[in-house]
Amino acid sequence: MAFDTGHKSQHSSGSLPNVAVKYIVVHRTEGHEAGDLSVLTSGGGRSVSINFYVTEKGHVYQMLPWGAGANHAGFGASGLAAKYGNANHHAYGIELEGLERDPYSDAQLHALDTVIAAIDAHLGRKVPITTHAAIDPSRKSDPEHFTAILANYNKCRAHVCPAIPAPKPTPTPTPGRRMAVMLETVPLRWHPNGGQKGKEEAHAGGDVEVLQFKDGSAHIHWPGGDGWVPSKSLRLI
Repeated sequence: MAFDTGHKSQHSSGSLPNVAVKYIVVHRTEGHEAGDLSVLTSGGGRSVSINFYVTEKGHVYQMLPWGAGANHAGFGASGLAAKYGNANHHAYGIELEGLERDPYSDAQLHALDTVIAAIDAHLGRKVPITTHAAIDPSRKSDPEHFTAILANYNKCRAHVCPAIPAPKPTPTPTPGRRMAVMLETVPLRWHPNGGQKGKEEAHAGGDVEVLQFKDGSAHIHWPGGDGWVPSKSLRLI
């Protein structure tokens, strides 16, 4: 997947080889595109940088090349940072444009899906996804209103997981009954041992329901009616 590489972060935390990447951190800028790009390219006087920046319109900037670490969460030491190490050296960082009060746009979240997919493809594996707040809770709260979205990303790698279709109901067989197919065309009888029902016949190849067996005969039923036939003229299925 190719992203916009026209704006580059001037600072990096150093090499970030695939084997070192243990997780992904999602941030929110609390700003908007023009100001965000200014800070993320120049460092904002603090050597700040980021791997990916996703705008509210769904545009993705890749601000550092693959294999380069960003200075995006240097103080984080909780959650996955406590387990795997400092995010600057063990995680790709993604900034989302927007203010705390702003909802996430569909375009932005769909674009974030593509970034996650690109990271997964580049690594050849799926690593856990967390937030800036989760690894640095004493200082950070971003991205806000992201709990359910984050759960979906870790479950299905998308901001909305596809619905699981409901299983088709299994037909409940009538107690004590079996299905069968007629092996030959035979006349129907009123009783197991005789009494032909006029000109009615059970036709070869037809599916029937067996109500009971008696004296070498089978009492069968199908939408057109019921009657008795020789048991040897049908095969249970």
